[in-house]
Amino acid sequence: MRHRPDLNAPVLPGADGSPRILVIKLSDFGDALLTTPALAQLRAALPAARIDVLTTRIGAVAYRHSSLVDDLLCFDKSVYDRPLALLSQPADLFGLAARLRRRGYDALALMHTLTTRFGALKHAGLCLASGAPIRAGLRRPSSPRGAFLTHWGTDFGFDRQHAVEVGESVAAALLAALGQAPAEAPPRHLRFEPGPAAESAAEALLKPLMVADAPLVAIHPGSGSFSTARRWSPAGFASVADRLAAQGARILVVGGPDDGCDAVVGAMRRPPALDLSGRSDLPTLAAILARCRLLVGNDSGVSHLASAMGCPVVAVFGPSNPVAWGPWWPGVDARGRPAASPHRVVRLGLPCQPCFYVGYRRGSPAGCPSRDCLAWMPADRVIAAAESLL
Repeated sequence: MRHRPDLNAPVLPGADGSPRILVIKLSDFGDALLTTPALAQLRAALPAARIDVLTTRIGAVAYRHSSLVDDLLCFDKSVYDRPLALLSQPADLFGLAARLRRRGYDALALMHTLTTRFGALKHAGLCLASGAPIRAGLRRPSSPRGAFLTHWGTDFGFDRQHAVEVGESVAAALLAALGQAPAEAPPRHLRFEPGPAAESAAEALLKPLMVADAPLVAIHPGSGSFSTARRWSPAGFASVADRLAAQGARILVVGGPDDGCDAVVGAMRRPPALDLSGRSDLPTLAAILARCRLLVGNDSGVSHLASAMGCPVVAVFGPSNPVAWGPWWPGVDARGRPAASPHRVVRLGLPCQPCFYVGYRRGSPAGCPSRDCLAWMPADRVIAAAESLL
């Protein structure tokens, strides 16, 4: 970033009078990370533009390490998520709207689908209150939701469009509104740059393991708190770790204090080569994943972080939709050459899957009470996927 965030400061135009753009993505880390290809698309087409992002404090970590934005504006997402919360703190919302308006944005990009009626209303209020004359987003065909947008891409639903493609569609609509042609070959990989301090920390943590010629395999059993129903069993992850360790892999267990890492370590027949649970921040974890041959995890922000760092992913999917949220692969390698995906999604394919983000519906973040789609997942299926990538 080139500037420290100050919501009260006016925004200066970019070089040569280029546009001042506000990107809105009030989300957790993983969803924010999935918008970085869209931001790269905007930056490639408008290198001198002023691009700010309104996001959450955890989402800001993704953008801070992307080198794509000028300023980050953080807002408490919990104030924005439920009708009663909105009504209980109107001063915060009115204050935010006033400060955004003072910044004088020329255009904004709303990186959210308008899945629910309440979601559409709250996003409409925020976008209109910003004062930006150009408002690009995603709109479902024949739906009144999104009437506040001046330009939009088509919302094809969660069964036909990845979250990365949602962001890219919004970015393309914004560029069209500004009369700007997209870059010839916009970079479509997820972007995250850990930084020198994180690289050094990762080297120090992994140094004892780098003496042996054995692949490093990270196990991450957690998922975002928004939907813990996405988590496969600790016993399943332990079985995968034990089998891969028996084949010579060095196992790292990674995650935060609420990710269930202790349960996985406790269920393993042999201790992991390194238990990093709760011992690394996201930039350091990114640098660690860049040195791993494989990550085995769930539908989570850490799986997306591994993808951003070039680490192949085996992702176990239960109630959530892999079309929209699977590990992202743009179809080309870092040099732009066509290449097959290095990632694998493992799911049972039950008739009820997915039940979370289906078509144009949000569905149930908690899944069903029995969660058969994860409870019945055999470890051998996940092990086979992992072995195919090692």
